[in-house]
Amino acid sequence: MILQALTEYYEAMAKKNEISKLGWCKAKVSFALNISKEGELLNIISLKNLKEKGKKKVEEAQILDVPAQLKRSGSNAPPYFLCDNTKYMLGLEINRDEAKATTKSIGCFELFKKYHKDILGDVGCYTSKSIIKFLDLWNPVNFDKNSTFMDALGNGIDGNLVFMIDGKLPYAQNDFDIANKWNRLQALTKDDIYGRCIVTGKFSNIARIHNSVKGISTDNPSPNGWTLVGVDKEAFESYGKTQGYNSPVSEYAAFAYTTALNKLLADREHKKIVGDTTIVYWSETGEKEYENVFNALGFGEETGLTDCDLDAVFTKIAKGEQIEINNVLLDGEKKFYVLGLAPNAARLSVRFFLVNKFGNFVANLKKHYDQLNIVKPSYDKWENLPLWVLLQETINKNSRNKAASPLLAGSVTRAVLAGMPYPALLMQSVLLRIRADQDDADKHAYKINRARAAIVKACLLRNYNLEEVITVSLNEQSSNTAYVLGRLFAVLEAVQEVANPGINTTIKNRYFNSACATPSVVFPILLKLSNHHLRKIERGLGVYYEKQIGELQNKIAMNEHPLPLHMRLEEQGIFILGYYHQTQKRYEKKGEK
Repeated sequence: MILQALTEYYEAMAKKNEISKLGWCKAKVSFALNISKEGELLNIISLKNLKEKGKKKVEEAQILDVPAQLKRSGSNAPPYFLCDNTKYMLGLEINRDEAKATTKSIGCFELFKKYHKDILGDVGCYTSKSIIKFLDLWNPVNFDKNSTFMDALGNGIDGNLVFMIDGKLPYAQNDFDIANKWNRLQALTKDDIYGRCIVTGKFSNIARIHNSVKGISTDNPSPNGWTLVGVDKEAFESYGKTQGYNSPVSEYAAFAYTTALNKLLADREHKKIVGDTTIVYWSETGEKEYENVFNALGFGEETGLTDCDLDAVFTKIAKGEQIEINNVLLDGEKKFYVLGLAPNAARLSVRFFLVNKFGNFVANLKKHYDQLNIVKPSYDKWENLPLWVLLQETINKNSRNKAASPLLAGSVTRAVLAGMPYPALLMQSVLLRIRADQDDADKHAYKINRARAAIVKACLLRNYNLEEVITVSLNEQSSNTAYVLGRLFAVLEAVQEVANPGINTTIKNRYFNSACATPSVVFPILLKLSNHHLRKIERGLGVYYEKQIGELQNKIAMNEHPLPLHMRLEEQGIFILGYYHQTQKRYEKKGEK
Protein backbone atom coordinates (compact mmCIF):
# COMPACT_ATOMS: atom_id res chain seq x y z
CA MET A 1 0.00 0.00 0.00
CA ILE A 2 2.82 2.43 0.86
CA LEU A 3 4.73 1.65 -2.34
CA GLN A 4 1.59 1.95 -4.44
CA ALA A 5 0.68 5.33 -2.92
CA LEU A 6 4.21 6.67 -3.48
CA THR A 7 4.27 5.38 -7.05
CA GLU A 8 0.94 7.09 -7.77
CA TYR A 9 2.33 10.30 -6.28
CA TYR A 10 5.40 9.99 -8.53
CA GLU A 11 3.18 9.62 -11.60
CA ALA A 12 1.06 12.63 -10.59
CA MET A 13 4.17 14.78 -10.16
CA ALA A 14 5.72 13.46 -13.38
CA LYS A 15 2.70 14.71 -15.34
CA LYS A 16 3.47 18.18 -13.96
CA ASN A 17 7.21 17.83 -14.70
CA GLU A 18 7.93 18.40 -11.01
CA ILE A 19 9.95 15.26 -10.33
CA SER A 20 12.92 13.43 -11.85
CA LYS A 21 12.22 11.12 -14.78
CA LEU A 22 13.19 7.47 -14.92
CA GLY A 23 16.96 7.15 -14.74
CA TRP A 24 17.44 10.56 -13.12
CA CYS A 25 17.39 11.95 -9.59
CA LYS A 26 17.83 15.11 -7.56
CA ALA A 27 21.24 15.50 -5.92
CA LYS A 28 23.15 18.16 -4.02
CA VAL A 29 25.97 19.54 -6.18
CA SER A 30 28.63 21.79 -4.69
CA PHE A 31 31.11 22.44 -7.55
CA ALA A 32 31.51 22.27 -11.31
CA LEU A 33 34.73 21.16 -13.00
CA ASN A 34 35.03 23.72 -15.78
CA ILE A 35 37.11 22.20 -18.57
CA SER A 36 38.11 23.33 -22.06
CA LYS A 37 37.26 21.52 -25.29
CA GLU A 38 40.80 20.14 -25.16
CA GLY A 39 40.17 18.63 -21.73
CA GLU A 40 42.23 21.08 -19.67
CA LEU A 41 40.97 22.12 -16.24
CA LEU A 42 40.17 25.83 -16.49
CA ASN A 43 38.85 26.33 -12.96
CA ILE A 44 36.54 24.85 -10.35
CA ILE A 45 33.33 26.85 -9.93
CA SER A 46 31.39 26.85 -6.68
CA LEU A 47 27.67 26.16 -7.17
CA LYS A 48 26.77 26.84 -3.55
CA ASN A 49 24.20 29.47 -2.64
CA LEU A 50 24.00 31.59 0.49
CA LYS A 51 20.90 30.82 2.54
CA GLU A 52 19.72 32.14 5.87
CA LYS A 53 19.54 29.69 8.76
CA GLY A 54 18.28 31.49 11.80
CA LYS A 55 20.52 34.51 12.27
CA LYS A 56 23.35 33.11 10.17
CA LYS A 57 23.98 32.82 6.45
CA VAL A 58 25.38 29.49 5.34
CA GLU A 59 26.43 28.06 2.00
CA GLU A 60 24.27 25.24 0.67
CA ALA A 61 24.79 23.06 -2.38
CA GLN A 62 22.43 23.41 -5.33
CA ILE A 63 19.87 20.70 -6.04
CA LEU A 64 20.29 19.58 -9.65
CA ASP A 65 18.81 16.90 -11.90
CA VAL A 66 21.56 14.32 -12.42
CA PRO A 67 21.72 10.74 -13.71
CA ALA A 68 20.33 8.25 -11.18
CA GLN A 69 22.63 7.50 -8.27
CA LEU A 70 21.92 3.97 -7.08
CA LYS A 71 22.87 2.70 -3.66
CA ARG A 72 26.47 1.56 -3.57
CA SER A 73 28.63 -0.18 -1.00
CA GLY A 74 31.87 -2.14 -0.80
CA SER A 75 35.42 -1.45 -1.96
CA ASN A 76 34.58 -1.73 -5.67
CA ALA A 77 31.46 0.44 -5.55
CA PRO A 78 30.49 1.61 -9.05
CA PRO A 79 30.83 5.27 -10.02
CA TYR A 80 27.94 7.61 -10.81
CA PHE A 81 27.50 9.08 -14.27
CA LEU A 82 28.75 12.69 -14.68
CA CYS A 83 28.09 13.61 -11.04
CA ASP A 84 30.18 12.20 -8.23
CA ASN A 85 32.54 13.10 -5.41
CA THR A 86 36.21 14.01 -5.68
CA LYS A 87 37.35 10.44 -5.01
CA TYR A 88 35.82 9.28 -8.28
CA MET A 89 35.99 12.39 -10.47
CA LEU A 90 39.52 13.45 -9.47
CA GLY A 91 40.95 10.38 -7.75
CA LEU A 92 41.58 12.44 -4.59
CA GLU A 93 40.51 12.30 -0.99
CA ILE A 94 40.01 15.91 0.10
CA ASN A 95 39.62 17.10 3.67
CA ARG A 96 39.16 20.88 3.86
CA ASP A 97 42.22 22.35 2.07
CA GLU A 98 44.24 19.14 2.06
CA ALA A 99 44.21 16.58 -0.75
CA LYS A 100 45.90 13.23 -1.20
CA ALA A 101 45.89 10.48 -3.81
CA THR A 102 45.52 7.08 -2.16
CA THR A 103 45.46 3.63 -3.66
CA LYS A 104 41.72 3.50 -3.05
CA SER A 105 40.97 6.93 -4.55
CA ILE A 106 43.12 6.23 -7.63
CA GLY A 107 41.23 2.95 -8.07
CA CYS A 108 37.93 4.84 -7.89
CA PHE A 109 39.13 7.29 -10.54
CA GLU A 110 40.10 4.44 -12.87
CA LEU A 111 36.62 2.93 -12.46
CA PHE A 112 35.10 6.36 -13.20
CA LYS A 113 37.34 6.81 -16.25
CA LYS A 114 36.54 3.41 -17.78
CA TYR A 115 32.81 3.75 -17.06
CA HIS A 116 32.57 7.12 -18.81
CA LYS A 117 34.71 6.09 -21.77
CA ASP A 118 32.44 3.10 -22.33
CA ILE A 119 29.31 5.28 -22.30
CA LEU A 120 30.58 8.44 -24.01
CA GLY A 121 32.90 6.82 -26.53
CA ASP A 122 30.30 6.64 -29.32
CA VAL A 123 28.28 9.79 -28.50
CA GLY A 124 30.39 12.02 -30.71
CA CYS A 125 29.43 15.49 -29.38
CA TYR A 126 32.17 17.91 -28.33
CA THR A 127 31.04 17.74 -24.67
CA SER A 128 31.61 13.99 -24.48
CA LYS A 129 34.95 14.31 -26.34
CA SER A 130 36.09 17.04 -23.92
CA ILE A 131 35.30 14.88 -20.89
CA ILE A 132 37.18 11.90 -22.35
CA LYS A 133 40.19 14.15 -23.05
CA PHE A 134 40.08 15.44 -19.47
CA LEU A 135 40.00 11.89 -18.07
CA ASP A 136 43.01 10.96 -20.20
CA LEU A 137 44.96 14.08 -19.22
CA TRP A 138 44.20 14.14 -15.51
CA ASN A 139 46.65 12.29 -13.29
CA PRO A 140 45.67 12.14 -9.59
CA VAL A 141 49.26 11.44 -8.53
CA ASN A 142 50.44 14.80 -9.93
CA PHE A 143 47.53 16.88 -8.67
CA ASP A 144 49.84 19.24 -6.73
CA LYS A 145 51.53 20.27 -9.99
CA ASN A 146 48.26 21.61 -11.38
CA SER A 147 48.16 25.29 -10.35
CA THR A 148 44.48 25.68 -11.29
CA PHE A 149 43.48 22.85 -8.97
CA MET A 150 45.72 24.03 -6.13
CA ASP A 151 44.22 27.54 -6.29
CA ALA A 152 40.73 26.06 -6.00
CA LEU A 153 41.75 23.70 -3.21
CA GLY A 154 42.40 26.63 -0.90
CA ASN A 155 38.69 27.51 -1.05
CA GLY A 156 37.69 23.97 -0.10
CA ILE A 157 36.22 21.34 -2.42
CA ASP A 158 33.59 19.00 -1.10
CA GLY A 159 30.36 17.24 -2.02
CA ASN A 160 29.32 16.26 -5.53
CA LEU A 161 30.84 17.74 -8.70
CA VAL A 162 29.61 18.00 -12.28
CA PHE A 163 31.26 18.91 -15.60
CA MET A 164 30.79 22.05 -17.65
CA ILE A 165 32.58 23.10 -20.85
CA ASP A 166 34.17 26.56 -21.22
CA GLY A 167 32.08 27.92 -18.36
CA LYS A 168 28.85 27.63 -20.35
CA LEU A 169 25.58 25.92 -19.52
CA PRO A 170 24.15 23.36 -19.80
CA TYR A 171 26.07 21.09 -17.48
CA ALA A 172 27.43 17.98 -19.20
CA GLN A 173 24.62 15.69 -17.97
CA ASN A 174 22.06 17.99 -19.62
CA ASP A 175 23.75 17.98 -23.03
CA PHE A 176 21.13 16.76 -25.52
CA ASP A 177 23.20 13.95 -27.06
CA ILE A 178 24.56 12.73 -23.72
CA ALA A 179 21.15 12.78 -22.06
CA ASN A 180 19.68 10.79 -24.96
CA LYS A 181 22.41 8.17 -24.65
CA TRP A 182 21.80 7.87 -20.92
CA ASN A 183 18.03 7.54 -21.40
CA ARG A 184 18.52 4.78 -23.98
CA LEU A 185 20.74 2.89 -21.51
CA GLN A 186 18.05 3.12 -18.82
CA ALA A 187 15.50 1.59 -21.17
CA LEU A 188 17.63 -1.57 -21.49
CA THR A 189 16.82 -4.45 -19.15
CA LYS A 190 19.28 -4.47 -16.27
CA ASP A 191 18.40 -7.92 -14.89
CA ASP A 192 16.97 -11.00 -16.55
CA ILE A 193 14.70 -11.78 -13.58
CA TYR A 194 11.08 -11.24 -14.57
CA GLY A 195 7.96 -11.46 -12.44
CA ARG A 196 4.67 -9.90 -11.47
CA CYS A 197 5.31 -6.52 -9.83
CA ILE A 198 3.48 -6.26 -6.50
CA VAL A 199 3.09 -2.50 -7.01
CA THR A 200 1.93 -2.09 -10.60
CA GLY A 201 0.56 -5.61 -11.14
CA LYS A 202 2.42 -5.80 -14.46
CA PHE A 203 4.83 -8.53 -15.62
CA SER A 204 8.21 -6.79 -15.70
CA ASN A 205 11.89 -7.07 -14.83
CA ILE A 206 12.35 -7.11 -11.05
CA ALA A 207 14.74 -4.77 -9.23
CA ARG A 208 17.48 -6.54 -7.30
CA ILE A 209 18.40 -3.47 -5.18
CA HIS A 210 16.19 -0.46 -4.49
CA ASN A 211 17.53 3.07 -4.33
CA SER A 212 18.40 4.56 -0.95
CA VAL A 213 16.06 6.83 0.96
CA LYS A 214 17.69 9.99 2.35
CA GLY A 215 16.55 12.88 4.51
CA ILE A 216 15.49 10.93 7.61
CA SER A 217 16.18 12.85 10.81
CA THR A 218 18.49 11.05 13.21
CA ASP A 219 21.40 11.70 15.55
CA ASN A 220 23.46 9.19 13.56
CA PRO A 221 22.82 9.96 9.88
CA SER A 222 23.69 7.31 7.32
CA PRO A 223 25.83 8.71 4.45
CA ASN A 224 24.35 6.14 2.07
CA GLY A 225 20.77 6.56 3.26
CA TRP A 226 18.39 3.79 4.28
CA THR A 227 16.50 1.00 2.58
CA LEU A 228 12.73 0.71 2.79
CA VAL A 229 12.48 -2.65 1.00
CA GLY A 230 15.25 -5.24 0.94
CA VAL A 231 16.50 -8.58 2.24
CA ASP A 232 20.12 -9.18 3.23
CA LYS A 233 19.89 -12.18 5.57
CA GLU A 234 19.16 -15.79 4.73
CA ALA A 235 16.53 -16.00 7.47
CA PHE A 236 14.31 -13.58 5.55
CA GLU A 237 14.58 -15.30 2.17
CA SER A 238 11.69 -17.28 0.69
CA TYR A 239 12.04 -20.15 -1.80
CA GLY A 240 15.63 -19.13 -2.48
CA LYS A 241 14.71 -15.60 -3.55
CA THR A 242 17.36 -13.17 -2.33
CA GLN A 243 17.57 -9.40 -1.92
CA GLY A 244 14.89 -7.48 -3.83
CA TYR A 245 13.66 -10.62 -5.59
CA ASN A 246 12.03 -11.72 -2.35
CA SER A 247 9.61 -8.78 -2.67
CA PRO A 248 9.11 -8.51 -6.43
CA VAL A 249 9.03 -4.82 -7.32
CA SER A 250 9.71 -3.80 -10.92
CA GLU A 251 12.62 -1.56 -11.85
CA TYR A 252 10.15 1.18 -12.72
CA ALA A 253 8.17 0.97 -9.45
CA ALA A 254 11.38 0.79 -7.36
CA PHE A 255 12.63 3.95 -9.03
CA ALA A 256 9.23 5.68 -8.78
CA TYR A 257 8.55 5.10 -5.09
CA THR A 258 12.10 5.93 -3.93
CA THR A 259 12.20 9.07 -6.08
CA ALA A 260 8.81 10.19 -4.74
CA LEU A 261 9.80 9.51 -1.13
CA ASN A 262 13.13 11.33 -1.50
CA LYS A 263 11.29 14.31 -2.98
CA LEU A 264 8.92 14.42 -0.01
CA LEU A 265 11.79 14.08 2.47
CA ALA A 266 13.76 16.86 0.76
CA ASP A 267 10.85 19.31 1.21
CA ARG A 268 11.75 20.96 4.53
CA GLU A 269 8.55 22.99 4.65
CA HIS A 270 6.37 19.88 4.59
CA LYS A 271 8.54 17.42 6.50
CA LYS A 272 8.02 17.28 10.24
CA ILE A 273 10.14 15.66 12.96
CA VAL A 274 8.24 14.33 15.98
CA GLY A 275 10.52 12.50 18.42
CA ASP A 276 12.55 10.11 16.25
CA THR A 277 9.80 9.95 13.63
CA THR A 278 10.06 11.81 10.32
CA ILE A 279 6.59 12.56 8.97
CA VAL A 280 5.74 13.29 5.33
CA TYR A 281 2.27 13.80 3.88
CA TRP A 282 0.75 14.32 0.45
CA SER A 283 -2.49 14.29 -1.52
CA GLU A 284 -3.09 11.73 -4.24
CA THR A 285 -2.84 14.41 -6.95
CA GLY A 286 0.12 16.24 -5.40
CA GLU A 287 -1.28 19.77 -4.89
CA LYS A 288 0.85 21.68 -2.38
CA GLU A 289 -2.21 23.51 -1.01
CA TYR A 290 -3.37 20.34 0.74
CA GLU A 291 0.04 19.99 2.35
CA ASN A 292 0.06 23.67 3.37
CA VAL A 293 -3.32 23.41 5.07
CA PHE A 294 -2.40 20.15 6.80
CA ASN A 295 0.91 21.70 7.87
CA ALA A 296 -0.88 24.65 9.48
CA LEU A 297 -3.67 22.61 11.07
CA GLY A 298 -1.56 19.72 12.31
CA PHE A 299 1.72 21.37 13.26
CA GLY A 300 0.95 25.05 13.77
CA GLU A 301 3.36 26.15 11.05
CA GLU A 302 3.08 29.54 9.36
CA THR A 303 2.16 28.85 5.75
CA GLY A 304 0.60 32.16 4.77
CA LEU A 305 -2.82 31.04 5.97
CA THR A 306 -4.65 33.23 8.50
CA ASP A 307 -6.72 31.99 11.44
CA CYS A 308 -9.81 32.95 9.42
CA ASP A 309 -8.67 30.72 6.56
CA LEU A 310 -8.12 27.81 8.94
CA ASP A 311 -11.46 28.35 10.65
CA ALA A 312 -13.10 28.29 7.23
CA VAL A 313 -11.33 25.01 6.40
CA PHE A 314 -12.60 23.45 9.62
CA THR A 315 -16.14 24.71 9.03
CA LYS A 316 -16.55 23.97 5.32
CA ILE A 317 -14.68 20.70 5.13
CA ALA A 318 -16.73 19.41 8.08
CA LYS A 319 -19.89 20.15 6.08
CA GLY A 320 -18.53 18.38 3.02
CA GLU A 321 -18.08 21.64 1.12
CA GLN A 322 -15.09 22.64 -0.98
CA ILE A 323 -12.95 25.65 -0.07
CA GLU A 324 -10.65 27.70 -2.28
CA ILE A 325 -7.09 28.26 -1.08
CA ASN A 326 -4.66 30.08 -3.40
CA ASN A 327 -6.98 29.49 -6.37
CA VAL A 328 -7.13 25.74 -5.70
CA LEU A 329 -10.35 24.08 -4.59
CA LEU A 330 -9.69 21.80 -1.63
CA ASP A 331 -11.92 18.76 -1.75
CA GLY A 332 -12.54 16.91 1.51
CA GLU A 333 -13.20 13.70 -0.47
CA LYS A 334 -9.67 13.62 -1.91
CA LYS A 335 -7.42 10.83 -0.62
CA PHE A 336 -4.60 11.98 1.66
CA TYR A 337 -1.62 10.08 3.04
CA VAL A 338 0.52 10.51 6.18
CA LEU A 339 3.67 8.41 6.56
CA GLY A 340 5.85 8.23 9.67
CA LEU A 341 9.35 6.75 9.31
CA ALA A 342 12.11 6.14 11.83
CA PRO A 343 15.71 4.93 11.32
CA ASN A 344 16.53 1.38 12.34
CA ALA A 345 20.10 0.28 11.52
CA ALA A 346 20.32 0.25 7.71
CA ARG A 347 16.57 0.04 7.23
CA LEU A 348 13.59 2.22 7.91
CA SER A 349 10.89 1.39 10.40
CA VAL A 350 7.37 2.41 9.46
CA ARG A 351 5.94 4.02 12.59
CA PHE A 352 2.57 4.53 10.95
CA PHE A 353 0.94 4.88 7.55
CA LEU A 354 -2.45 6.58 7.56
CA VAL A 355 -4.74 6.75 4.55
CA ASN A 356 -8.00 8.66 4.70
CA LYS A 357 -10.05 11.32 3.01
CA PHE A 358 -8.57 14.76 3.54
CA GLY A 359 -11.84 15.85 5.16
CA ASN A 360 -11.59 13.02 7.71
CA PHE A 361 -8.08 14.09 8.70
CA VAL A 362 -9.37 17.66 9.15
CA ALA A 363 -12.30 16.35 11.22
CA ASN A 364 -9.94 14.36 13.46
CA LEU A 365 -7.75 17.42 13.99
CA LYS A 366 -10.84 19.53 14.76
CA LYS A 367 -11.97 16.95 17.33
CA HIS A 368 -8.49 16.94 18.86
CA TYR A 369 -8.39 20.75 19.19
CA ASP A 370 -11.95 20.87 20.57
CA GLN A 371 -10.98 18.40 23.28
CA LEU A 372 -7.81 20.38 24.04
CA ASN A 373 -9.74 23.65 24.19
CA ILE A 374 -9.46 25.19 27.63
CA VAL A 375 -9.49 28.68 29.10
CA LYS A 376 -6.07 30.23 28.57
CA PRO A 377 -4.03 33.02 30.14
CA SER A 378 -4.02 36.35 28.33
CA TYR A 379 -0.32 36.02 27.47
CA ASP A 380 -0.72 32.64 25.73
CA LYS A 381 -0.14 33.13 21.97
CA TRP A 382 -1.42 29.76 20.74
CA GLU A 383 -4.95 29.55 19.38
CA ASN A 384 -4.56 25.79 18.93
CA LEU A 385 -1.76 23.98 20.74
CA PRO A 386 0.46 22.24 18.13
CA LEU A 387 1.70 18.72 18.69
CA TRP A 388 5.29 19.65 19.57
CA VAL A 389 4.09 21.97 22.37
CA LEU A 390 2.12 19.11 23.93
CA LEU A 391 5.04 16.70 23.73
CA GLN A 392 7.36 19.25 25.35
CA GLU A 393 5.19 19.04 28.48
CA THR A 394 6.19 15.40 28.96
CA ILE A 395 9.90 16.28 29.21
CA ASN A 396 11.93 17.15 32.28
CA LYS A 397 12.98 20.75 31.66
CA ASN A 398 16.24 20.18 33.59
CA SER A 399 17.19 17.15 31.52
CA ARG A 400 19.95 17.39 28.93
CA ASN A 401 17.83 15.37 26.52
CA LYS A 402 15.05 17.72 25.41
CA ALA A 403 13.41 15.19 23.08
CA ALA A 404 10.13 13.49 23.90
CA SER A 405 9.99 9.70 24.13
CA PRO A 406 10.12 8.40 20.53
CA LEU A 407 7.39 5.83 21.12
CA LEU A 408 5.16 8.37 22.85
CA ALA A 409 5.66 10.95 20.08
CA GLY A 410 4.75 8.46 17.37
CA SER A 411 1.73 7.03 19.18
CA VAL A 412 0.33 10.47 20.07
CA THR A 413 0.68 11.64 16.46
CA ARG A 414 -1.13 8.56 15.23
CA ALA A 415 -3.90 8.95 17.82
CA VAL A 416 -4.48 12.58 16.83
CA LEU A 417 -4.57 11.96 13.08
CA ALA A 418 -6.55 8.72 13.21
CA GLY A 419 -9.02 9.86 15.89
CA MET A 420 -7.94 7.01 18.18
CA PRO A 421 -7.70 7.07 22.01
CA TYR A 422 -4.60 8.86 23.29
CA PRO A 423 -1.89 6.52 24.61
CA ALA A 424 -2.21 6.05 28.38
CA LEU A 425 1.45 7.07 28.67
CA LEU A 426 0.57 10.63 27.61
CA MET A 427 -1.54 11.42 30.66
CA GLN A 428 0.77 9.43 32.94
CA SER A 429 3.79 11.42 31.69
CA VAL A 430 2.03 14.76 32.25
CA LEU A 431 0.91 13.80 35.76
CA LEU A 432 4.48 12.70 36.51
CA ARG A 433 5.79 16.11 35.45
CA ILE A 434 3.12 17.87 37.53
CA ARG A 435 4.17 15.88 40.60
CA ALA A 436 7.89 16.40 39.99
CA ASP A 437 8.01 20.07 38.89
CA GLN A 438 7.71 23.25 40.91
CA ASP A 439 6.85 26.75 39.76
CA ASP A 440 9.85 28.73 38.54
CA ALA A 441 8.81 32.15 37.28
CA ASP A 442 12.37 33.01 36.18
CA LYS A 443 12.40 30.05 33.78
CA HIS A 444 8.72 30.48 32.85
CA ALA A 445 8.14 26.94 34.09
CA TYR A 446 4.95 26.12 35.96
CA LYS A 447 3.67 23.01 37.66
CA ILE A 448 0.29 23.37 35.97
CA ASN A 449 0.03 25.42 32.80
CA ARG A 450 -2.42 25.63 29.94
CA ALA A 451 -0.81 22.88 27.86
CA ARG A 452 -0.71 20.36 30.74
CA ALA A 453 -4.27 21.14 31.76
CA ALA A 454 -5.37 20.83 28.13
CA ILE A 455 -3.71 17.41 27.79
CA VAL A 456 -5.43 16.20 30.96
CA LYS A 457 -8.78 17.52 29.72
CA ALA A 458 -8.41 15.89 26.29
CA CYS A 459 -7.39 12.51 27.76
CA LEU A 460 -10.33 12.56 30.19
CA LEU A 461 -12.75 13.33 27.37
CA ARG A 462 -11.43 10.84 24.84
CA ASN A 463 -10.18 7.98 27.02
CA TYR A 464 -12.58 8.17 29.99
CA ASN A 465 -15.72 9.60 28.34
CA LEU A 466 -16.31 12.26 31.03
CA GLU A 467 -18.15 14.87 28.93
CA GLU A 468 -20.62 15.69 31.68
CA VAL A 469 -17.80 16.67 34.06
CA ILE A 470 -15.18 18.34 31.84
CA THR A 471 -15.72 21.85 30.47
CA VAL A 472 -13.64 24.54 28.75
CA SER A 473 -13.74 26.98 31.65
CA LEU A 474 -14.86 26.98 35.27
CA ASN A 475 -17.96 24.88 35.92
CA GLU A 476 -19.43 26.39 39.05
CA GLN A 477 -22.40 24.01 38.97
CA SER A 478 -20.36 20.81 39.11
CA SER A 479 -20.52 18.85 42.36
CA ASN A 480 -17.96 16.25 41.30
CA THR A 481 -15.88 15.67 44.44
CA ALA A 482 -12.47 15.65 42.69
CA TYR A 483 -13.31 18.79 40.69
CA VAL A 484 -14.59 20.68 43.75
CA LEU A 485 -11.52 19.68 45.77
CA GLY A 486 -9.27 21.06 43.01
CA ARG A 487 -11.22 24.33 43.12
CA LEU A 488 -11.02 24.39 46.91
CA PHE A 489 -7.25 23.93 46.83
CA ALA A 490 -6.93 26.91 44.46
CA VAL A 491 -9.01 29.09 46.80
CA LEU A 492 -6.94 28.04 49.84
CA GLU A 493 -3.77 28.88 47.92
CA ALA A 494 -5.19 32.31 47.06
CA VAL A 495 -6.00 32.94 50.73
CA GLN A 496 -2.43 32.13 51.70
CA GLU A 497 -0.97 34.42 49.01
CA VAL A 498 -3.20 37.33 50.07
CA ALA A 499 -2.30 36.80 53.74
CA ASN A 500 1.43 36.46 53.00
CA PRO A 501 2.35 38.51 49.90
CA GLY A 502 5.58 37.39 48.21
CA ILE A 503 5.76 34.11 50.10
CA ASN A 504 8.39 31.76 48.66
CA THR A 505 6.88 28.39 49.57
CA THR A 506 3.13 28.01 49.22
CA ILE A 507 0.80 25.12 50.00
CA LYS A 508 1.04 24.29 46.30
CA ASN A 509 4.75 23.49 46.71
CA ARG A 510 4.26 21.40 49.82
CA TYR A 511 0.83 19.81 49.62
CA PHE A 512 -0.45 19.74 46.03
CA ASN A 513 0.69 16.21 45.14
CA SER A 514 -0.63 14.64 48.33
CA ALA A 515 -3.87 16.66 48.18
CA CYS A 516 -4.40 15.34 44.67
CA ALA A 517 -3.77 11.70 45.62
CA THR A 518 -4.95 11.41 49.27
CA PRO A 519 -7.25 14.37 50.00
CA SER A 520 -8.66 12.99 53.28
CA VAL A 521 -5.17 13.20 54.81
CA VAL A 522 -4.25 16.68 53.57
CA PHE A 523 -7.38 18.85 53.40
CA PRO A 524 -8.03 18.93 57.17
CA ILE A 525 -4.53 20.37 57.56
CA LEU A 526 -5.10 22.91 54.77
CA LEU A 527 -8.45 24.06 56.17
CA LYS A 528 -6.88 24.54 59.58
CA LEU A 529 -4.08 26.60 58.01
CA SER A 530 -6.63 28.68 56.11
CA ASN A 531 -8.25 29.79 59.39
CA HIS A 532 -4.90 31.21 60.45
CA HIS A 533 -4.47 32.95 57.09
CA LEU A 534 -8.00 34.39 57.09
CA ARG A 535 -7.31 36.16 60.39
CA LYS A 536 -4.51 38.10 58.70
CA ILE A 537 -6.72 39.39 55.86
CA GLU A 538 -8.87 42.51 55.98
CA ARG A 539 -12.41 41.76 57.08
CA GLY A 540 -14.26 42.33 53.76
CA LEU A 541 -11.93 40.17 51.70
CA GLY A 542 -11.79 37.58 54.47
CA VAL A 543 -15.58 37.23 54.44
CA TYR A 544 -15.51 36.78 50.65
CA TYR A 545 -13.02 33.90 50.91
CA GLU A 546 -14.81 32.34 53.90
CA LYS A 547 -18.04 32.30 51.93
CA GLN A 548 -16.28 30.77 48.90
CA ILE A 549 -14.65 28.05 51.02
CA GLY A 550 -17.97 27.26 52.68
CA GLU A 551 -19.82 26.96 49.37
CA LEU A 552 -17.23 24.57 47.98
CA GLN A 553 -17.30 22.43 51.13
CA ASN A 554 -21.07 22.19 50.87
CA LYS A 555 -20.78 20.87 47.32
CA ILE A 556 -18.88 17.82 48.47
CA ALA A 557 -21.33 14.98 49.13
CA MET A 558 -21.56 14.30 52.85
CA ASN A 559 -21.38 10.56 53.55
CA GLU A 560 -19.19 8.24 55.58
CA HIS A 561 -16.13 9.48 53.71
CA PRO A 562 -16.82 13.04 52.52
CA LEU A 563 -13.15 13.30 51.51
CA PRO A 564 -11.82 10.35 49.45
CA LEU A 565 -9.06 8.30 51.01
CA HIS A 566 -7.44 7.84 47.59
CA MET A 567 -8.18 9.18 44.13
CA ARG A 568 -7.77 7.22 40.91
CA LEU A 569 -5.74 8.51 37.98
CA GLU A 570 -8.75 10.04 36.20
CA GLU A 571 -9.93 11.62 39.47
CA GLN A 572 -6.51 13.21 39.92
CA GLY A 573 -6.88 14.61 36.42
CA ILE A 574 -10.28 16.09 37.32
CA PHE A 575 -8.74 17.58 40.48
CA ILE A 576 -6.06 19.27 38.35
CA LEU A 577 -8.69 20.71 36.02
CA GLY A 578 -10.68 22.07 38.95
CA TYR A 579 -7.55 23.73 40.29
CA TYR A 580 -6.61 25.17 36.89
CA HIS A 581 -10.12 26.50 36.14
CA GLN A 582 -10.44 28.17 39.53
CA THR A 583 -6.98 29.72 39.26
CA GLN A 584 -7.73 31.15 35.81
CA LYS A 585 -11.02 32.54 37.10
CA ARG A 586 -9.15 34.26 39.88
CA TYR A 587 -6.73 35.92 37.44
CA GLU A 588 -9.59 36.92 35.14
CA LYS A 589 -11.22 38.78 38.02
CA LYS A 590 -7.97 40.58 38.78
CA GLY A 591 -7.79 41.65 35.15
CA GLU A 592 -11.34 42.99 35.24
CA LYS A 593 -10.59 45.05 38.33
